[in-house]
Amino acid sequence: MVDRWDVQWATSSRADSALVTGVVPTTVHGRPCVVSAGYDGTAWVRDLFTGEPVTSTRITGEWGGGVEALGLMAGPDDGPMVISANSSYVVTCWDPESGHVSRLGEYGSGFPSAVATTKQGWRSFVVTAGDGRVEVWDGGGVEIACAHVSQRRGETLLTRALATAALDGEQVVIAGASDGTLRVWGFPDVLKTSPDPDNFLFPWTLREITVSRLPASIGAVAMVEVDGRTLVLAAVDRWLRLADPVSGDLVGLPLSGHTDSITTMSTGVVRGRPVAVTGSTDGTVCAWPLDGGLQIDPVIVRRLPAAVNAAALTSDDRLAVGFGADVAVLAATDFSSSG
Repeated sequence: MVDRWDVQWATSSRADSALVTGVVPTTVHGRPCVVSAGYDGTAWVRDLFTGEPVTSTRITGEWGGGVEALGLMAGPDDGPMVISANSSYVVTCWDPESGHVSRLGEYGSGFPSAVATTKQGWRSFVVTAGDGRVEVWDGGGVEIACAHVSQRRGETLLTRALATAALDGEQVVIAGASDGTLRVWGFPDVLKTSPDPDNFLFPWTLREITVSRLPASIGAVAMVEVDGRTLVLAAVDRWLRLADPVSGDLVGLPLSGHTDSITTMSTGVVRGRPVAVTGSTDGTVCAWPLDGGLQIDPVIVRRLPAAVNAAALTSDDRLAVGFGADVAVLAATDFSSSG
């Protein structure tokens, strides 16, 4: 196998700079960019190809705190809207084109440590998770639905693994917690549901599809297609595990590529091949081809000088990475199944 991912550019921050906790690729005024943010509460927009700074802002706004996670959704005019889950318990929205920062809502249990987004028709939705609770918001800040990750009443579990996906034609929410609890819920069909007006009260409770317990803390999750099956791909400590999203049963053997905990995962298509990319506290970035069956052999595509906390694939064979207090963009120049 011959695989090559080149560093296009990387920032070089001071040793005392804040850790980068989120990266999202987007387009700002027609210009491909990458947005990054971290514990200092500042979001930076940089040119995807050169790393040149385009703009920055205090994305946590007047509510303060640091950024725990970033997401991206389409705004009212289909422009980019960056979602920030903050340690101030507040979830904020930033329009990088206008510069406006607004408050989406306040997370109801601890602080939000993960964020995901999805869309139904013309409506965008934000999903947040943190200390044991998952919440679904619409773009106007109305809490649509919620659920608890913990299996025991009153227990709080840190949840940093969160994703939305499609399963058998239905949108679902996937969450993984620090004790290894993996849950899949059905997402409410807001556009088609016509509830009794006398009982039309938000938030609804997410419909549970499955709950299972994996062997260790879950750092990231995604829904993938492997060997003709739709499966949950979960980062369990330093391994990847595949699980059936309906039964919760594990599928195949543990997949190894990192020497320390996996903190982030992004899925997409690279050079025409479906792939998952993971980052770890050991500083490595691994690519996992998803088209070769259940035995997935990773490729270490880059060793970085600090822990990798965030990663996001772009649509043109690039990968934005947050490591330590810095950001880099890698470009896949060769990604093939044989060498």
